[in-house]
Amino acid sequence: MYRIFWALLISAFTALPAMAQQNAASGLNADTPLVIESSGDAVVNGRKVPLSTINRLDTGYFIPDGKGGLIWSQGKQPRPEMAPSYLDAREIKLQVREIAEQLLANIQQQELRGKIALPTSFVNQDNFEQTSAFGRYIAEQMFHEFNQRGFQTREYRLSGQDIRMGEGAGDFYLSRAKGKVKVTDGANVVLVGTYYQDGVNVFVNARLIRPSDGYVYRTAQMVMPITPTTRTMLARTGRRLESGSMQIVSKEWVMERQSGSSGRGSKQRPAAEAQSAGNGSPVDQGFDIH
Repeated sequence: MYRIFWALLISAFTALPAMAQQNAASGLNADTPLVIESSGDAVVNGRKVPLSTINRLDTGYFIPDGKGGLIWSQGKQPRPEMAPSYLDAREIKLQVREIAEQLLANIQQQELRGKIALPTSFVNQDNFEQTSAFGRYIAEQMFHEFNQRGFQTREYRLSGQDIRMGEGAGDFYLSRAKGKVKVTDGANVVLVGTYYQDGVNVFVNARLIRPSDGYVYRTAQMVMPITPTTRTMLARTGRRLESGSMQIVSKEWVMERQSGSSGRGSKQRPAAEAQSAGNGSPVDQGFDIH
C-alpha cells in the first residue's frame, strides 16, 4: 500500500508535471483537492481498471506554479458535509425524475403526439380519496419533468381571470377551491399515480391514461426507501381537524347540584340529568375543540 497525493504540498518553485499526467489519466478535476490511497484494481465491463480509495477531501485550493504545474494550498478546516436532510430531499427529486424518464422514454405512440398532460396528485393505494404532501409533491415535480422533456403540460388549478392579492399575504393565481375540472380526450392525457408504504419502503406506480375510458398509454414504477424526509411528507395528509364543540361538565358542579337536590329531599339525579338542568358554570357550556 502506498499513498499518492494528487495535490502535493510543495514549494512555489517546484513543477508538477507528473501530477498533471496522473490527473488526466484518472479523470479527476484539478479543482478538487483529494488525498487518494491506491487500493489495486477492479474489473469493469470485463476490463481491469485501477481502483483507488479517497482517503480525504480538503478545503484547500490549487494555484498555478508558473511552470505548467499546480500548487496545493492546504486548508485548515475540514470540508463541511451536506446535511442528511438535504441529501434525502435530493434523492427524492432524482427518484421522481426516474419515474418521468420511464413514462416518456422512447415514446413512439402516434396517439400521444400533440397531447397535453395534466399531472394530478398521487394517492394512497388503499384510499383513492387520500393523498399527502408526498403525493402532491410528485405531481408538482411532474409538471417540471414533462415540460423539460418537451411534453406539453396544462395548469388546471386556476382561480379565474383575476390575480388575487391579499394585503400582507401575497399574490395568488392558483387555487384548490372545491370544484371540478372538465377533461376531454381532444388533447389531454391525465397523469395519475398511487403509492403504498410498508413502514420501510414506498412503492410508487404512475400511469398516463386517456380520460374517456381509462386506456393506459404508459406506465412507470419505483421503490423508494422511507427516509426521515419521506416519512414527514407521508404524514402530512393535508386533512385538517374541523372546529366543533362538546359539553364538559365540572365534577364539582355536578356534586353541588346533586347535594342541593338531596338536601330538598329529592333523590340524587344522574350526572347526565344534572348536566342538562339549568345554565350551570361556564365550563358546563363547553369548549371549542380545534
